[in-house]
Amino acid sequence: MSAIGRQIFKWQVIVLFGAAVMIRLVLAPFLGFWGDTNLLVQYARVAEQKGVLRVNDINISVLYPAGYLYHTYAVGTVLKNRLRNADTYDADGMTPNGISIAERVGIRTIPIAYDLLIAAVLLAALGSYVSPRAGQWAAALYLFNPGVIVSSALWNYDSVPSFYQLLAVVFAGLALQKRRDIFWLLAWVAAGLAFTMKAQAGMVVPILAVVTLFTRRVKLIVMAPIVFFGVVALVFSPFLLAHEAIYLKRAYLDSFDAYPVTHVGAYNLWALWFQRPVSNRVAGLTFEAIGRGLFLASMAWLSWCIWRRKVANGTDGFRCSAIIFTYAFAAPFILLTRMHERYFAPTVAVAVLAGLMDRRLRGVMWAFSVGFLVNMLTIFIQYLVEVDDTTLFHQEMHFGIAVVRFFCCLLIVGAFLWLTCKLPSLLEPVQPMVDSAGNVPRAGVDRVRKPV
Repeated sequence: MSAIGRQIFKWQVIVLFGAAVMIRLVLAPFLGFWGDTNLLVQYARVAEQKGVLRVNDINISVLYPAGYLYHTYAVGTVLKNRLRNADTYDADGMTPNGISIAERVGIRTIPIAYDLLIAAVLLAALGSYVSPRAGQWAAALYLFNPGVIVSSALWNYDSVPSFYQLLAVVFAGLALQKRRDIFWLLAWVAAGLAFTMKAQAGMVVPILAVVTLFTRRVKLIVMAPIVFFGVVALVFSPFLLAHEAIYLKRAYLDSFDAYPVTHVGAYNLWALWFQRPVSNRVAGLTFEAIGRGLFLASMAWLSWCIWRRKVANGTDGFRCSAIIFTYAFAAPFILLTRMHERYFAPTVAVAVLAGLMDRRLRGVMWAFSVGFLVNMLTIFIQYLVEVDDTTLFHQEMHFGIAVVRFFCCLLIVGAFLWLTCKLPSLLEPVQPMVDSAGNVPRAGVDRVRKPV
């Protein structure tokens, strides 16, 4: 812990984090994606003025889970005297100026704070496993990615579940590396918290379950689901005790029926072509069924690679965990239908972790980071064009965005295909090369690692 403290309180790190905060706070008062932000403010208004159990009063089909709702309640409590009346939202909430600047900045401090937490985890993990310089690079690559900045300072709260997903990855890596049950249980606690923040964060669960199962430790296999569902039940306990089962349905089940099209802004396999209904068929199969089939096949391939390389019983677990979950997080975004651009956020953080642990993954790290950046910025530009009816050259701009989307999709899908083909070799046990003096250097940005 003292070593981690020394890393965090270095002047370079303080400047790094300070600059990241300043950029975000400067942008936070602007409208940005005001529709999403206004809705998040409505959660804060309802939670503070009527109580968290009255969230069902919000007039939308799909609700955010309880884990995030408690965050909005905290913001609402702080801004208690500056919140507008929750009952006026239907009249003014869906207008650009339907919320105050104080409300807008207040609700955006949640994802901004979690951006810093994600960077701190990357700094500590890579600083301990690789080198302090690698940790600083990771924090900088994440914090100053324009896509990440836009997502947190101008849009939604995706950094919140991303933080808990990253924690699950790190704890799983520590469990594989050190073979201690406490880290496995902490990984499942983090996975449970991630799931209570956003339904899509459940992408961490299947492969975490596979790796846990491959340990062949009965006690651990039994405890893992108990811990996961215990955390979820605890977070949702106020709604369960109040018999508000409809909230669970609106927070999770209804989200699977929302946006029935092949892609919703995500630059993935389906965005190589124009948006289509998921019910369209090819060879008798709907687009949605094809996407789910591809995703299940990718998870089966990843599971086989984990088993074949005996990752659960290896000695290089931290690096393998980063690789495994980079693939596991990228697969649903790239292969499934109905994906939003923001759902790629956790993959970017974990790809930075993997890329700075294993130099063979640098290309994937850059492809995913740049792909997310371009995806977020082009969607933002398109949003501004559609909102501002006075913008000139609408057709030309939409054509340009379509071209950029096509090549960005090729970049992301191509990196994913490369990762798919290279998984068996990437998961082979590796060790640092011994230098001329017989010393084993730490794995790092400039170190060469080779198969055992």
